[in-house]
Amino acid sequence: MSDVTIEDKQELLDTIAGKTYDYLITIWGYGGELVYNKLTKSQYDFWEKECAKTDEDGYDCDYMFANYLFDQEQFEEDCNITIPEEAKIDCEWYECDDLAHANGVSIENAYISIDALDIKEDPGLFSRGKPIGEIVEQTELQEFITEHKCASTIDEFDLDNHADDNGHNYVMYAMSVEKGTFVDCHLQLTKPIDISKLAFESTEYPNGDTILEGILYDGEYVDYEHGDTNGKAMNAYIMDY
Repeated sequence: MSDVTIEDKQELLDTIAGKTYDYLITIWGYGGELVYNKLTKSQYDFWEKECAKTDEDGYDCDYMFANYLFDQEQFEEDCNITIPEEAKIDCEWYECDDLAHANGVSIENAYISIDALDIKEDPGLFSRGKPIGEIVEQTELQEFITEHKCASTIDEFDLDNHADDNGHNYVMYAMSVEKGTFVDCHLQLTKPIDISKLAFESTEYPNGDTILEGILYDGEYVDYEHGDTNGKAMNAYIMDY
Protein backbone atom coordinates (compact mmCIF):
# COMPACT_ATOMS: atom_id res chain seq x y z
CA MET A 1 0.00 0.00 0.00
CA SER A 2 1.36 3.40 -0.93
CA ASP A 3 1.91 6.01 1.79
CA VAL A 4 1.50 8.82 -0.74
CA THR A 5 -1.54 10.91 0.11
CA ILE A 6 -3.80 12.87 -2.20
CA GLU A 7 -2.22 16.04 -0.80
CA ASP A 8 1.26 14.73 -1.66
CA LYS A 9 0.18 14.01 -5.22
CA GLN A 10 -1.36 17.45 -5.57
CA GLU A 11 1.82 19.10 -4.26
CA LEU A 12 3.85 17.18 -6.84
CA LEU A 13 1.52 18.28 -9.63
CA ASP A 14 1.63 21.87 -8.39
CA THR A 15 5.44 21.78 -8.34
CA ILE A 16 5.59 20.41 -11.88
CA ALA A 17 3.14 23.09 -12.99
CA GLY A 18 5.25 25.81 -11.36
CA LYS A 19 2.55 26.81 -8.86
CA THR A 20 3.71 29.18 -6.16
CA TYR A 21 2.31 30.26 -2.82
CA ASP A 22 2.94 33.92 -2.12
CA TYR A 23 2.86 35.70 1.20
CA LEU A 24 3.46 39.19 2.53
CA ILE A 25 5.21 39.28 5.92
CA THR A 26 5.06 42.68 7.59
CA ILE A 27 6.82 43.59 10.84
CA TRP A 28 6.43 47.04 12.33
CA GLY A 29 6.83 48.93 15.59
CA TYR A 30 9.68 50.88 17.21
CA GLY A 31 13.36 50.48 16.43
CA GLY A 32 15.85 52.48 14.41
CA GLU A 33 19.40 52.84 13.20
CA LEU A 34 22.17 52.63 15.78
CA VAL A 35 25.97 52.75 15.78
CA TYR A 36 28.82 52.19 18.22
CA ASN A 37 32.25 53.65 17.62
CA LYS A 38 35.57 53.87 19.45
CA LEU A 39 36.72 57.28 20.67
CA THR A 40 40.21 58.53 21.31
CA LYS A 41 41.09 59.60 24.83
CA SER A 42 41.22 63.21 23.65
CA GLN A 43 37.70 63.00 22.23
CA TYR A 44 36.37 61.33 25.34
CA ASP A 45 38.08 63.73 27.77
CA PHE A 46 36.80 66.84 25.97
CA TRP A 47 33.20 65.70 25.66
CA GLU A 48 33.08 64.18 29.13
CA LYS A 49 34.10 67.58 30.51
CA GLU A 50 31.53 69.44 28.41
CA CYS A 51 28.72 67.06 29.35
CA ALA A 52 29.59 67.32 33.04
CA LYS A 53 28.91 71.06 33.08
CA THR A 54 25.62 72.61 34.16
CA ASP A 55 23.72 75.30 32.27
CA GLU A 56 22.49 78.64 33.61
CA ASP A 57 19.40 76.96 35.01
CA GLY A 58 21.43 74.36 36.86
CA TYR A 59 20.64 71.45 34.53
CA ASP A 60 23.26 68.94 33.46
CA CYS A 61 24.65 69.40 29.94
CA ASP A 62 24.80 65.69 29.14
CA TYR A 63 23.03 66.48 25.87
CA MET A 64 25.99 68.47 24.51
CA PHE A 65 27.66 65.59 22.68
CA ALA A 66 24.40 64.63 20.97
CA ASN A 67 23.78 68.23 19.93
CA TYR A 68 27.24 68.36 18.38
CA LEU A 69 27.13 64.95 16.71
CA PHE A 70 23.83 65.56 14.94
CA ASP A 71 24.59 69.15 13.86
CA GLN A 72 28.34 69.51 13.57
CA GLU A 73 28.31 72.44 11.15
CA GLN A 74 26.33 74.80 13.39
CA PHE A 75 27.27 73.57 16.83
CA GLU A 76 30.28 75.79 17.53
CA GLU A 77 28.49 78.93 16.35
CA ASP A 78 25.20 78.16 18.08
CA CYS A 79 26.81 77.14 21.38
CA ASN A 80 29.78 79.51 21.30
CA ILE A 81 32.18 76.65 21.91
CA THR A 82 35.49 76.05 20.17
CA ILE A 83 36.18 72.36 19.70
CA PRO A 84 39.86 71.39 19.44
CA GLU A 85 40.74 69.42 16.35
CA GLU A 86 41.64 66.31 18.31
CA ALA A 87 38.14 66.22 19.85
CA LYS A 88 36.16 66.57 16.62
CA ILE A 89 34.28 63.77 14.88
CA ASP A 90 35.33 63.68 11.23
CA CYS A 91 32.22 62.03 9.72
CA GLU A 92 28.45 61.89 9.91
CA TRP A 93 26.98 60.15 12.96
CA TYR A 94 25.80 57.09 10.98
CA GLU A 95 29.35 56.55 9.71
CA CYS A 96 30.68 56.22 13.26
CA ASP A 97 30.28 52.46 13.17
CA ASP A 98 33.65 50.78 13.54
CA LEU A 99 32.22 48.62 16.35
CA ALA A 100 28.62 48.06 15.31
CA HIS A 101 25.92 49.27 12.94
CA ALA A 102 22.33 48.01 12.97
CA ASN A 103 19.06 49.14 11.49
CA GLY A 104 15.87 47.33 12.38
CA VAL A 105 12.91 46.86 14.65
CA SER A 106 13.28 46.22 18.37
CA ILE A 107 11.75 42.79 18.94
CA GLU A 108 10.32 43.89 22.30
CA ASN A 109 8.28 46.58 20.52
CA ALA A 110 7.34 44.81 17.28
CA TYR A 111 4.21 43.39 15.66
CA ILE A 112 3.87 40.91 12.80
CA SER A 113 1.19 40.04 10.27
CA ILE A 114 1.20 37.56 7.36
CA ASP A 115 -1.14 37.80 4.36
CA ALA A 116 -1.60 35.43 1.44
CA LEU A 117 -1.13 37.11 -1.96
CA ASP A 118 -2.54 36.50 -5.40
CA ILE A 119 0.20 37.68 -7.73
CA LYS A 120 -1.88 36.92 -10.83
CA GLU A 121 -4.23 39.76 -10.01
CA ASP A 122 -3.57 43.26 -11.31
CA PRO A 123 -1.55 44.56 -8.36
CA GLY A 124 -2.91 48.09 -8.44
CA LEU A 125 -1.69 49.70 -5.25
CA PHE A 126 -0.08 46.45 -4.14
CA SER A 127 3.38 46.09 -5.64
CA ARG A 128 3.55 42.30 -5.19
CA GLY A 129 -0.05 41.22 -5.71
CA LYS A 130 -3.45 41.35 -4.11
CA PRO A 131 -3.94 40.27 -0.48
CA ILE A 132 -6.48 37.44 -0.47
CA GLY A 133 -6.51 36.32 3.15
CA GLU A 134 -4.96 36.77 6.58
CA ILE A 135 -2.69 33.95 7.66
CA VAL A 136 -1.61 35.75 10.84
CA GLU A 137 -3.49 38.74 12.20
CA GLN A 138 -1.60 41.55 13.92
CA THR A 139 0.32 39.89 16.76
CA GLU A 140 3.16 40.93 19.05
CA LEU A 141 6.32 39.45 17.56
CA GLN A 142 7.52 37.82 20.76
CA GLU A 143 4.07 36.30 21.35
CA PHE A 144 4.07 35.04 17.75
CA ILE A 145 7.49 33.39 18.19
CA THR A 146 6.39 31.66 21.38
CA GLU A 147 2.97 30.55 20.10
CA HIS A 148 4.32 29.02 16.89
CA LYS A 149 7.53 27.66 18.44
CA CYS A 150 9.67 29.58 15.95
CA ALA A 151 13.42 29.52 16.45
CA SER A 152 14.75 32.78 17.88
CA THR A 153 18.47 33.42 18.29
CA ILE A 154 19.64 36.45 20.24
CA ASP A 155 23.33 37.35 20.18
CA GLU A 156 24.87 39.87 22.56
CA PHE A 157 27.05 42.73 21.41
CA ASP A 158 29.51 42.95 24.30
CA LEU A 159 31.51 46.15 24.53
CA ASP A 160 33.88 44.48 27.00
CA ASN A 161 35.37 42.65 24.03
CA HIS A 162 36.64 45.98 22.68
CA ALA A 163 38.38 47.33 25.78
CA ASP A 164 41.89 48.75 25.46
CA ASP A 165 44.89 47.05 27.04
CA ASN A 166 44.91 49.75 29.71
CA GLY A 167 41.40 48.79 30.79
CA HIS A 168 39.65 51.82 29.31
CA ASN A 169 36.98 51.55 26.65
CA TYR A 170 36.20 54.97 25.21
CA VAL A 171 33.05 54.54 23.14
CA MET A 172 30.24 56.58 21.62
CA TYR A 173 26.71 55.42 20.88
CA ALA A 174 24.19 57.11 18.60
CA MET A 175 20.72 56.14 17.44
CA SER A 176 17.92 57.50 15.31
CA VAL A 177 14.78 56.14 16.99
CA GLU A 178 12.13 55.29 14.38
CA LYS A 179 8.53 54.11 14.29
CA GLY A 180 6.98 52.32 11.32
CA THR A 181 7.44 49.30 9.06
CA PHE A 182 10.87 47.65 9.24
CA VAL A 183 10.12 44.41 7.38
CA ASP A 184 8.21 44.28 4.07
CA CYS A 185 8.81 40.74 2.80
CA HIS A 186 7.42 38.88 -0.22
CA LEU A 187 7.90 35.20 0.56
CA GLN A 188 7.33 32.89 -2.41
CA LEU A 189 7.09 29.16 -1.75
CA THR A 190 6.31 25.97 -3.64
CA LYS A 191 4.18 24.68 -0.76
CA PRO A 192 1.75 26.39 1.64
CA ILE A 193 3.56 28.21 4.41
CA ASP A 194 4.48 26.36 7.60
CA ILE A 195 4.75 29.16 10.14
CA SER A 196 6.86 27.06 12.51
CA LYS A 197 9.63 27.10 9.88
CA LEU A 198 10.13 30.84 10.33
CA ALA A 199 13.17 31.80 12.41
CA PHE A 200 14.47 35.12 13.68
CA GLU A 201 17.98 36.39 14.45
CA SER A 202 18.53 39.40 16.68
CA THR A 203 21.29 41.17 18.57
CA GLU A 204 21.02 42.71 22.03
CA TYR A 205 22.89 46.01 22.34
CA PRO A 206 24.14 47.77 25.49
CA ASN A 207 21.57 50.57 25.15
CA GLY A 208 18.83 48.00 25.83
CA ASP A 209 17.47 47.43 22.33
CA THR A 210 17.33 43.94 20.84
CA ILE A 211 17.34 44.56 17.08
CA LEU A 212 15.95 42.09 14.54
CA GLU A 213 18.72 41.48 11.99
CA GLY A 214 17.69 38.40 10.02
CA ILE A 215 14.70 36.24 9.07
CA LEU A 216 14.91 32.65 7.85
CA TYR A 217 12.40 30.23 6.40
CA ASP A 218 13.18 26.52 6.49
CA GLY A 219 16.82 27.30 7.25
CA GLU A 220 17.31 29.81 4.40
CA TYR A 221 17.62 33.57 4.79
CA VAL A 222 14.80 35.54 3.18
CA ASP A 223 15.22 38.94 1.57
CA TYR A 224 13.12 41.84 2.74
CA GLU A 225 12.87 45.58 2.33
CA HIS A 226 12.44 48.31 4.89
CA GLY A 227 9.10 50.08 4.66
CA ASP A 228 8.32 53.62 5.73
CA THR A 229 9.43 54.81 9.17
CA ASN A 230 9.22 58.15 10.93
CA GLY A 231 11.93 59.58 13.14
CA LYS A 232 10.94 60.00 16.78
CA ALA A 233 14.18 60.93 18.57
CA MET A 234 17.94 61.21 18.20
CA ASN A 235 20.07 59.82 21.02
CA ALA A 236 23.83 59.87 21.56
CA TYR A 237 26.25 59.69 24.46
CA ILE A 238 29.83 58.82 25.32
CA MET A 239 31.14 56.38 27.89
CA ASP A 240 34.22 54.75 29.31
CA TYR A 241 32.58 51.32 29.30
